[in-house]
Amino acid sequence: MVAGRKGVDQDTTANPIGFLHRQYLNYCCTNTQGLFSKFPELNFCFKSDQWDITAVTETWFAADIPDYELSIPGMSLLRCDRPTRGGGFLL
Repeated sequence: MVAGRKGVDQDTTANPIGFLHRQYLNYCCTNTQGLFSKFPELNFCFKSDQWDITAVTETWFAADIPDYELSIPGMSLLRCDRPTRGGGFLL
């Protein structure tokens, strides 16, 4: 997992759009090679860190996995599943 941690100058928990006033965004980009089995670990990281944007590649999800199983409170979900084996992207 690779995470960017620049410009964390203020607490944005009280003001959810507070990140608009910072100079930098906090981001996470990871290649999971099958996110479903690693989802509890990633969910724990969301509770521990403040990421404004998270990108996950190689999710290996199929369309039969509903969005509600992947939801994380306070986050919006955008996903692109690959119709064949492998691939997939989640933002």
